Amino acid sequence: MAFRIASNSSNKLDIAKSYIQIGWKVFPVHSIDENGKCTCGADPCRDIGKHSITINGVKDATNDQEKLKKYSDGAYDVANIGLATGEHSGVWVLDIDGEEGLKTVREWEGVYGSLPKTVTARTGAGVDHKHLYFLFDERCVNKKNAMNIAKGIDVRFTGGYVILPPSKHKSGGQYKWLLSPNDTTPAPAPDWLLNLIPDRDERAVGGTSKSIDPISKPEPANLETVQSALTLQERCVAYLEKTPPAIEGENGSGTTYNVCCRICELFGNLSDDDLFIAISDWNQRCVPPWIEKGLRRKINEARK
Repeated sequence: MAFRIASNSSNKLDIAKSYIQIGWKVFPVHSIDENGKCTCGADPCRDIGKHSITINGVKDATNDQEKLKKYSDGAYDVANIGLATGEHSGVWVLDIDGEEGLKTVREWEGVYGSLPKTVTARTGAGVDHKHLYFLFDERCVNKKNAMNIAKGIDVRFTGGYVILPPSKHKSGGQYKWLLSPNDTTPAPAPDWLLNLIPDRDERAVGGTSKSIDPISKPEPANLETVQSALTLQERCVAYLEKTPPAIEGENGSGTTYNVCCRICELFGNLSDDDLFIAISDWNQRCVPPWIEKGLRRKINEARK
């Protein structure tokens, strides 16, 4: 690769510029201050060191150097760096959350074969927490952002984002490259892995990794058994699947606010980002759908 990631630089703006040189779209994210708190100033903050500084969040991600300079405004050195995953940057991310996630990957590899060598980062949460970056190709277009598609496994596609090295983590650790874009290129994901990830028109049953032919579909399980196996976010998604959409001209704004209030009441232990991901599919049924900025504002208002 002719251009190298400036991972050893002490200047975050220089590092962010080096990411956009390889075609990735980035945006500034709040970081961790010297007291271990989020630089947003909120106390408590639900998404410490992980939520956007810009108004429109991931939609503000850019690979334009001039726009990136406007984001810095003299304070970029204390910001974390967010990467817009999916078609915007040409990569998607498999998020392995600790030993539970590593166990799931080992089970998968025991059935389907080894994952290919690819760009890999260690998150600030510890050595067992990893981000694997895969090539976003035509097979990925209909894949959805999802939490807990199996134990300890999240995925980020179009509309999602992850935090890039050398950003700071709330634990006090730092995101670090294990195999950086300087060392290798994002590998195409094997078919079996993509077949384990839900499409936008599917809802995965979380909490278990699949040990069946990934192309086949299991018979519907007893509803009570399935519901008890769902994670909190998946129960939120299931609730929203039965919730009528907001319609412009039919008190759409009030409907959206009421829906946000209800999910904050029922699923308030979820972070704002997780609530936003959960409500995104419901939002696509709204007429017209809300832009990210507006929908996040409704969630914030509902929280209060």
